[in-house]
Amino acid sequence: MVLTGAGPVFCAGFDRSEFAEGGMEEVFAEAIEYHRRVFTFAKPLIAAVNGPALGGGCDLAAMCDIRLAATTALFGQPQVRFGAAAAYDLMRVVLGSGAAREMCLTGRTYAAEEALAIGLVNCVVAPEELVDVARTLAGEVASLPEGVAEAAKRDFVARQPRLFES
Repeated sequence: MVLTGAGPVFCAGFDRSEFAEGGMEEVFAEAIEYHRRVFTFAKPLIAAVNGPALGGGCDLAAMCDIRLAATTALFGQPQVRFGAAAAYDLMRVVLGSGAAREMCLTGRTYAAEEALAIGLVNCVVAPEELVDVARTLAGEVASLPEGVAEAAKRDFVARQPRLFES
């Protein structure tokens, strides 16, 4: 399965107005189930990050098995700048602790090439090539012998940390 954004944005994450009403804990509690479902999804997920993937959008990309980025993609956990928690455990699993700590402590934005350098994405391509590259990659996965990709994904899920369990 390929996930990508409509228009120039992959996913901006939460609507900040939800936090203005003081319901930050409630919003995050509801988000845990969504995160768990994506993180444990039974089929291989390919993120085709076509633009900004910030906050929850960065989380969504990080929860995918393979991440491709257009040169226009941006990543980060900027929500820390207004007091919302970053997804440190998830970022640590994907990036390692050093890069994850920097991302989650600074809230700064990473361009596609820097995301590649820290291991957040697998490759960077021109925006007009992104969907074709993602489809080709999805085709490669789908062309494996029957059941191989699904078995691999079950194994990945079984071995990954239980980050979004209640």
